[in-house]
Amino acid sequence: MMDSKLVTGETAPIEIQEAFNTLRTNLCFALSGETSKIIALTGTKNGVGVSTTALNLALSFSQVNNNKVLLIDGDMHSSVLTSKLDLSDKSGFSDCLSGCAGKETCIVSISGIDVLPSGKKPSNPANLLDSKAMEKLCEEFKRAYDYVFIVLPPASNFSDAAITAKFADGFVPVVRHDKTRYAEIKKLVRNIRLAGGKILGFVYNREPLKK
Repeated sequence: MMDSKLVTGETAPIEIQEAFNTLRTNLCFALSGETSKIIALTGTKNGVGVSTTALNLALSFSQVNNNKVLLIDGDMHSSVLTSKLDLSDKSGFSDCLSGCAGKETCIVSISGIDVLPSGKKPSNPANLLDSKAMEKLCEEFKRAYDYVFIVLPPASNFSDAAITAKFADGFVPVVRHDKTRYAEIKKLVRNIRLAGGKILGFVYNREPLKK
């Protein structure tokens, strides 16, 4: 099921491959000097392509300099990435934060990257994120990986992104052509910045190639 989720492979249009290469290069410059590299991806609403972007970006980073990369499905509300990768029956992020499972038993290796599924759907995702367990987990991941990408639910609708701001080195919001509105972007930026988060740049998704 993995291949259908990839757009960075050799069979993908050259424009898309180069777009991810450019995104990777720009993020490396934006993160220059950072001792840890935890990158959070979010959007203004569901369906803008956050999960697919995060997956392919993580794979892109893993393909250079032998980078060790972890991709976390931190969206404990809808868990789109976990569903795409057919990992819904696996323990994951929520289980690690609640103390029900260790990270070693939850992380799976897929195409050269490590993936931490979302885990069982909790009743209090925000409380799990705003915890000592989250702080400890992030510190452990910083030591173990070169880059950590975490998928978050829409920053305009949930507090998860704001809470994660104190753990992430930066945010990459994903906006979608003909779907994301300026007012939504403005609200997302305000919420992240009020929480002290740093926006590294935006991904403009689904732009018609002919343009």
